[in-house]
Order: sequence, then structure tokens, then C-alpha cells
Amino acid sequence: MPQVNVTALKGLVQEAGKGGLFVEGLAGAGALAPTATPDTITPGATATISVTTTSTLIENTEATAATLPDGLAPAQLKRIRNNAGSVGSVTLTPSSFANGTTITIIADQDILLMWTGSTWVTLQMSNAVIA
Repeated sequence: MPQVNVTALKGLVQEAGKGGLFVEGLAGAGALAPTATPDTITPGATATISVTTTSTLIENTEATAATLPDGLAPAQLKRIRNNAGSVGSVTLTPSSFANGTTITIIADQDILLMWTGSTWVTLQMSNAVIA
């Protein structure tokens, strides 16, 4: 699996490696490397999505609201999935979002975001609504 390194001198560089995204200056080697298990939030009350994992899986039994804090470093990626079998939508409110204010993700769909250093931007979305 390719490894992506981000450095001040070379910028974004893809190399052979153990996989993941490594950003120069972040505490801990591989601080943004993919985790084996995504974090999971439970539906109901408003949840805060973790920025210390690369993915969040939402098992939804009702409409859920979630917030997404600022990222840790430029080029950080975050995938959020409303899992298959979920029956409600997820309304996500990032702390700072270049494409709008909220993202509504329906069941069995996901979105991929990137932190620029000052705002989240949409890289990919599957049947989500941005408002």
C-alpha cells in the first residue's frame, strides 16, 4: 500500500511503505495513518466526530446530528459513513466548512473531507446534500 508524506521541502510525495498519510511536524510518527477500526458514534444526542481517526462509522437507528472539530494538520483526510442498514440521516456540522454549513448523509452513503489548515473541503461525496 502506498504511503503519502507531506513535508515543507517536498510537499506531497507518494512512496512505497506501510500505507497512510504522514505529515511533517505532527506529534507521533504516522499520526494520520489509517486505523484498523474506525471510530463509531451512537445515534441520538449530538455527537462530536473524532479527528484522531481517519474514518467514522455511524450506525444509525434515527436521525443523528454530529459536529466535526477543526483538523489536526493540513491535508488531513476524514471519511464519515452512515452505515448500510441505517434508517436515519446524519446531519454533520463542521466547525469550518468551505462548501457550505452542513452536510446531510443518508443511509449507506459517505463523504470524504480534507482539512486545509483553516477549513474542511469536500473531496468526494456519495448521495449527500450540502447546505
